[in-house]
Amino acid sequence: DQAYDNYVSTYDNYVKNGKLSVSVRPINGENANVYTGELPNTDKLQGSAAVFKLRDKTVVLQVDSEVFYDDFYKILDSVRYNQ
Repeated sequence: DQAYDNYVSTYDNYVKNGKLSVSVRPINGENANVYTGELPNTDKLQGSAAVFKLRDKTVVLQVDSEVFYDDFYKILDSVRYNQ
């Protein structure tokens, strides 16, 4: 329910504080920010979240455990949608 820029700003403070790292990963040909580390609003769980814009929506795909990183990245690589 939030605009992309507003949603991403939540993660920016965590990146500045060193709690998260951010990288860019293509999802269906579009760049997504992938945040890894202590995710906001997860009671300090370590995880990874991909955030990208799809038309006028903000899409977030998230995993809350390092154990599932391999599967998470495979899922990100398989995401397809009509632009």
